[in-house]
Amino acid sequence: MKHWFVSWLEECAEKSLIEAEEYRKALESNTPEAKNLIKAFEGKTMEILEAADRSEQYAKRFIEWAQLAEDMISLGFEEFALSYFDAKQALEPCLLPPRPNKAARWILDDIAEILELKIAQLNGTKELEQIKDIYITIVELYSTGMHEIALTYYLRKIHQNTELKLPEPEVSSD
Repeated sequence: MKHWFVSWLEECAEKSLIEAEEYRKALESNTPEAKNLIKAFEGKTMEILEAADRSEQYAKRFIEWAQLAEDMISLGFEEFALSYFDAKQALEPCLLPPRPNKAARWILDDIAEILELKIAQLNGTKELEQIKDIYITIVELYSTGMHEIALTYYLRKIHQNTELKLPEPEVSSD
């Protein structure tokens, strides 16, 4: 199983590649969405191509970071890998997003697993719908970079809905 930080970096790379592909498709497509994207760039093809290239460069950078982090973590330098990334992110905030902490990452990974288990037990019940609503909100918050808010939301829901028996996230030093 991959370390959560390495998985997150790989997800960032994947999102950047998808974004680059969307830019390139917009130039080739004649859909309303593509026209809106081109309008956002004031119809400048070169700027759209530059945005696609930039997204691809970000993806390469995330892949390099994932490989470096995986190597450092496998050698027992997890804290150093996290600190090094945080320092680089502070120097280049436009190029590297802030990383989620381990507890925030735990939510997204584990609540999906919990939801799958609960679906079998609670098929069609009110509790299942509550868990689905919680999960959807967490995914939306997490995917927009609001990791701490997702964690806070989940913790609040645990205490508001004790009958759902949702587990507490692991305590983490990061």
